[in-house]
Amino acid sequence: MYDDIDYILARLNEPPKGLYEWCREKFTAEFLIYKTAYYYEPLEDRRVKGVDCCCTACGEHIFLEYVKENGKIGFIHPATNEIIIGRQVTKCPVCGAEVNAVHVSQLGSKYGTVVGRLYPVTFHNVGGNVAVLCWYAERRIDRTGTVSLTIQPYTGAIFTGTQSVRITGYYRNYWNKFCSLGEWETRKRFKDCVTSVSYNEIYEPEKIPDVLKGTFAENAKMDMYLKCADRTYPVTYLRLYQKYPNVENLVMNGLGGYVTSLINATITYTNNTPTLKNFKGLKLKKAKPNEILGISKEELRCIKQNEWDSSKIDLYVHTHTQGVTLQNIDRIVHKYGSRIEPLIGTGADIPKTMRYIKKQQKNLEDAGTYFNRVQYIVDYWNMLRKNGHYTTDTDILYPQNLVKSHNDEQRILQIAATKELENDFKKQYNKLKKYCFTCGGLSIHPAETEIEMIDEGRELHHCVATYAKRHASGKTAIFFIRHINEPDKPYFTLEFNFDRMCVIQNRGLRNCERTQEIQDFEEKWVEFVKNTAGVKKERKVA
Repeated sequence: MYDDIDYILARLNEPPKGLYEWCREKFTAEFLIYKTAYYYEPLEDRRVKGVDCCCTACGEHIFLEYVKENGKIGFIHPATNEIIIGRQVTKCPVCGAEVNAVHVSQLGSKYGTVVGRLYPVTFHNVGGNVAVLCWYAERRIDRTGTVSLTIQPYTGAIFTGTQSVRITGYYRNYWNKFCSLGEWETRKRFKDCVTSVSYNEIYEPEKIPDVLKGTFAENAKMDMYLKCADRTYPVTYLRLYQKYPNVENLVMNGLGGYVTSLINATITYTNNTPTLKNFKGLKLKKAKPNEILGISKEELRCIKQNEWDSSKIDLYVHTHTQGVTLQNIDRIVHKYGSRIEPLIGTGADIPKTMRYIKKQQKNLEDAGTYFNRVQYIVDYWNMLRKNGHYTTDTDILYPQNLVKSHNDEQRILQIAATKELENDFKKQYNKLKKYCFTCGGLSIHPAETEIEMIDEGRELHHCVATYAKRHASGKTAIFFIRHINEPDKPYFTLEFNFDRMCVIQNRGLRNCERTQEIQDFEEKWVEFVKNTAGVKKERKVA
């Protein structure tokens, strides 16, 4: 396959002929570059200090009267007598075009300054294979007023029937700066780097149906899809079409915006590449649009007549089997808004779940759960699945105390995750247990397990759990201070450095400072540690 890809790449290294002119039309900003210069004044028979102005719109030079105010150089506009200093919008004295006045000192190096960037998207048919390419177009002006335009390969994808290959025209250097390769190269891992584009970023979109003739995407209705929303995902859409060609029936029936919203919903902060996971709720192997959505023709007709947005469509598609009707969908959206989004696609009874969340409000508030409470129960269900505890039993899915059940399942997950450090924690505990100490109603002992540290952090609302690896490796030492009569209740958390034989920090609830009681106890314990470790006392100098 890669032999074919190499052949395709060789045909794509040069941008389309008309792309340069298309980009020039997109770059509408013009500039009046000016600098200090001397010109001959024949009436006075001498050289006069002035300002040489060059317009990027017409390319003409003109000498204007020199002005200097507050250490900045400018000129007097001959038509308006206005003083122009620094970056100002004015009109070219020669051609009358609107321009941005810029002193040469603001143009950086001799190579000039980038004054415009575009990322145009082009579609190609190479031997029946489809290529979607995004180019990097850069407009630059130098100190002479010369304007240059360069277009280089940036990122894209090639589709060969059922295969899709990511290609790129750049790399990131040591300082994470963009560096052009000057040509297209393949990448093993597929990633939609084109992501979302607007219709005006596409080169010659009206010609796309002709470009795609004779390819697998000939009937993909790509031109219609690109018009369905403000920003669309051409690469991901083609990947979806490769797998489920019937998706074009949704686009044909005015539901391209809904398809785009499902693609967009898979994008996260950590993963900018849309996936096809969100489409698992649709029956994309069906041909008719209503069958794909799992609704009747009458319901689809009503949705289109009322011009529902994507959120309403998605909600109804996933809830109409639970008693949600076309008539009450507006009321549900109005009442719950975006709060119900985490429930869409889970199969949960939305009205029942929202009633349950309302009943759990007091427990959630007491636990300090301020984020999306709906997401809280969804996280709980996900943990049930991971722990193998998921069931259809409503007493499990909707427990009497959601916070407690959530924490129980979380703890099980944490126990499973901490087995990696289990042996290291045991070694460290056996090494430090000789420093256990009791005095004045308080006790102190080293952390025995990672779970104990997690519980400590959760109860006291601090970040001691992040010290688990450092404690297990011996880089630091974590100890817990307790009341003797409440040995299981976290009170203060202490970090000790055995190399320096000193306390690094000692924090209580919400990182509060030590009380006098704790300070006194800490001093006595440190003395005990030094004696136990065999550290000699410093001799006092008279």
